[in-house]
Amino acid sequence: MKSVQKIIVPLQSHFRSPLRRSSSIAQTTAFPQTDGNVKTFSELPGPTGIHDIPYLGMALHFKPFTKYEILDDFVEVMTSFREKYGDIFKVRAGNKHVIHVCHPDIADQIYKLPYKENHRHFPGMIEAFYKYNDIPRALSMRSGKDWAKLRTPSNEHLLKPKAMANFTPLIERVANDFIEKLKKELQMNDAVREISKYAYECVGIASFNKRYGCLNDSSQDEMLDLLNTILKTLQTAFLMPFDINRYYKTKTYREFEQTFLHLQEFLKKNMEEQILRLNTMRDDGTLKDYLQNEYNFLYAMLSGGKLPPEEIVTLISDLHTGAVEGVSIVKSSFYLTLISDLHTGAVEGLGNGITFVLCDLALNPDKQETLYEEITQIVGDKSVIGIDALQKMSYLQACIKESQRITYPFTGMLRIPESDVTIAGYRIPKGTNININHKMMSLDGRFFPQPTKFLPERWTRDGNTDVIDKGYTNFPNVIVKPFGLGVRSCAGVRVAKPAMMLSVAKIIQNFEVSLPNGEKEIKTTRLLFPTPKVPVNLCLKPRQSSYSN
Repeated sequence: MKSVQKIIVPLQSHFRSPLRRSSSIAQTTAFPQTDGNVKTFSELPGPTGIHDIPYLGMALHFKPFTKYEILDDFVEVMTSFREKYGDIFKVRAGNKHVIHVCHPDIADQIYKLPYKENHRHFPGMIEAFYKYNDIPRALSMRSGKDWAKLRTPSNEHLLKPKAMANFTPLIERVANDFIEKLKKELQMNDAVREISKYAYECVGIASFNKRYGCLNDSSQDEMLDLLNTILKTLQTAFLMPFDINRYYKTKTYREFEQTFLHLQEFLKKNMEEQILRLNTMRDDGTLKDYLQNEYNFLYAMLSGGKLPPEEIVTLISDLHTGAVEGVSIVKSSFYLTLISDLHTGAVEGLGNGITFVLCDLALNPDKQETLYEEITQIVGDKSVIGIDALQKMSYLQACIKESQRITYPFTGMLRIPESDVTIAGYRIPKGTNININHKMMSLDGRFFPQPTKFLPERWTRDGNTDVIDKGYTNFPNVIVKPFGLGVRSCAGVRVAKPAMMLSVAKIIQNFEVSLPNGEKEIKTTRLLFPTPKVPVNLCLKPRQSSYSN
């Protein structure tokens, strides 16, 4: 015990004062200017000394060694590094280093590098889970060629613009039911929880053309708790300085394994029920008419869009044995890898993301009124909005993007160079993790004047003249990419966007949204996604037109 104290006490005294900040932030250059000589990786600035100790170095910046919480204050600590070391620096992560990039010019260099393999590194808990359990990896947990061979066939049904048009009518049914529920309650106690139920319903109808029933059935809350547990355990695994889950089944690992296997069984059961439903319709001759009137993602993925409805039964019988001759088949196990990601990521991401948009509008009633005027101008008080009207709502899209800028969904995007490269005057070895820190850039006053102010006009072509004259629209567009960028962008974006847009549009169409007791700020913490530090309650005042139908 005394030997441990000899180490810890000096460290605590060293970290007793807060991190020092530089006063020369405005003078920090985009990247080092060189005379043509390329600097080595070891010359990259960053924390040194005990802060560069393998495994422990990064942990020493947070409690119990400093006042900083790793979940609440991570961005603040990274910002202090940027102010001290510049727009590109390295920090210790495990036994390696991660490079952090905080300027769009450098980010642009990295995004333009050639990526053929698209490798990712995962916590040992993930590797151990798939080692111990013989189930297909979730798409987001794959890397290299193993990822590419599954992501490529899904792009047609998930990423092309027509995908959003396919999913919107299904999601709008859920949104309409959500509004009817809110009309009865006139409030959202714990908005994240209530909106997560809506998001869960959206994912269910998009995945299986099925309503889970959690908008009105509290018994379905178990699945929301399960999804939340998965995210919490993943976050813990990502933050652990020692990757012991690879070698030992910790409590965190066991909790993750139990809940994730439960999710897989739940998804498999629902997929089998949907396949049985398609078979039944095939047998009674109604499948063709059904598919003409309702988009079915499962059918589209399993058939690859190349089989006529009457052959779906042949396809299904061959799913586990290979491919029907001459037809490209995506096996049912692949479908589960996609749906698994939608359920774990979209529900939590949408629950928090939509909540933050509504909070920003509640805190800025003038912006809320402008949005209401746009909605009424385009659709009036109609209960059905549709994809065409959504695409015309430029201010709605601006409100969502501005909210995502202020409360960015993730810290940054990872890139791993597949060969030795020179970035910002430094030689970066192949295989180095580079984190492009979009969260920090999105709140950087150099790129967004008044960065903490909610100004949707930053994103409108015909924004208010006063806003434009003050330079609020003069910023690099590459910074705010809340659904990712490039081939590894969010696979569920065409589900998430209509779910966000429809819910916000319909809520503002029907209610004036406000926060209780004059609240002026929503403090956040982070799981895998930013979330309010305490539950947020929203007050909903019916608009006169919403009850006149």
